[in-house]
Amino acid sequence: MIFGLGEVTGENLYSEVEKVFATLGEKPRFEAERVGKVDMINCRPVKVVLGNKNMVFDLLKKSKDLKNHKKMEKVFLQPDRTMEEQLQHRKLVSELKKNAEKMPSSHFFIRKGQVYSEPKREVEVLTTP
Repeated sequence: MIFGLGEVTGENLYSEVEKVFATLGEKPRFEAERVGKVDMINCRPVKVVLGNKNMVFDLLKKSKDLKNHKKMEKVFLQPDRTMEEQLQHRKLVSELKKNAEKMPSSHFFIRKGQVYSEPKREVEVLTTP
């Protein structure tokens, strides 16, 4: 699923999704369609069907790089989840946020259906003379 991809009347959805994948350096074969009710305020998500699971995994892995591109900074990819999976993921995210507030010195993340933490790494800033 692709979220945050702008919606315009008469759009060429295939080419818009192709641009997202090109930004990630991929050119997979896919089918794409908008899902949900037409809403003038919010843009509908795009359901993308790919040929194999490996390509899905590769695209989801690279999707965090979209925020570094000016035109794609509001676009994000997520796996297509069932209602049960959505509820479970929502609970995990709220748990992650609570833990992050309690312990700001740790980095929290979700992996394999659980919330994990690790110490935040310090970033060394190099200055040039």
